[in-house]
Amino acid sequence: MSVHENLLRLHRWRLDERRRYTAELEALSERLRADLGLLTAAIALEAAALEHPPESQGDNRSVAPKLRERHKKLEHSVAELESQIIATRAEVAAAEHEIAAYELAAAHRKPIGRAVSLRLTHGHGATGSPIFARRLGS
Repeated sequence: MSVHENLLRLHRWRLDERRRYTAELEALSERLRADLGLLTAAIALEAAALEHPPESQGDNRSVAPKLRERHKKLEHSVAELESQIIATRAEVAAAEHEIAAYELAAAHRKPIGRAVSLRLTHGHGATGSPIFARRLGS
């Protein structure tokens, strides 16, 4: 395997890793959004319970402030994840563009390299060049 093929393989591997990382961030973002939905429902239930307290109030302490704080933290986490997802998507797009350039260069390099080497070695001795053939006396 040539150096160019190894570099192309390395770039493809890095692209795959970036895609996996982006997918993991997106999955985490979806889970946090689902948690936000559940937390919003819990806050609404707590607010409704405070408006209509039951007849027997054994413990009148509310968990709503804690739920709201947790909701705020989750919203912040989702916002951070969204910015990371945008950045990783940009990295993936750049890596895809870079790989396309490498593949294009590799596609042009292979046929040309083989055709040129066949033309240079055909009929010009072991050196592949008539100038060197004359100097070496062949």
